[in-house]
Amino acid sequence: MGNPKIDLPLQPLDKALNLVCVVGLLALFALPWYYYAQLPETIPNHFGTSGDPDRYGQKKYIWTLPMIGLMVFLLMTFINRYPHKFNYLQKITEKNAHRQYSLATRMIRILNVFTILLFLHLVYKSIQIALGNATGLGSFSMTLFFLFLLGFTMYSFSQSTKKEEA
Repeated sequence: MGNPKIDLPLQPLDKALNLVCVVGLLALFALPWYYYAQLPETIPNHFGTSGDPDRYGQKKYIWTLPMIGLMVFLLMTFINRYPHKFNYLQKITEKNAHRQYSLATRMIRILNVFTILLFLHLVYKSIQIALGNATGLGSFSMTLFFLFLLGFTMYSFSQSTKKEEA
C-alpha cells in the first residue's frame, strides 16, 4: 500500500518561489545573451575549491549552466508533482500527509531556487572574469554555498521529524 494521494494547493510562498525560479532562469539565459559578443574566445568554465578558474574553454560553453539549470528546474518541477512517491523519514498517514508533503515540496522548491541562483552567480562571475573585471569566485561564496546547503538540509530533516501539532 502506497502513501495517500492528496490535493496540495500552492501556498503564496510556493508561488513566490516558483516565480523566483522563472525570473532566475530568464536572467540565467539573458546574461550570456547580453554579453556573448563581448566575450573573448576563451572563458573560464571550471573553478577550483579556492574559487579561482582552473579550466578554460570556448565561449560557447557559457550556455552550459543555463541549459543544466533549465533541465534541473524542469526535473524538480516534474518530481514535485508526485510527493506521495517520495521517501520520508516517517510513515505517511492521512493525518500527517499534508504537512509532510508540504514540507517536502517546499524543500524542493527552495533547493530549485538556490540552484538557479547559484548557477546565475557562476555564469555572472565567469563573464566578469572573462572580461577582466574579476579574478575568481572567492572562496567565501563556495563556503557560503556549502554552509547553506548543510544547514538547510539539517533544518528540513528536523522539521520533517517533528511531531504533528494538535
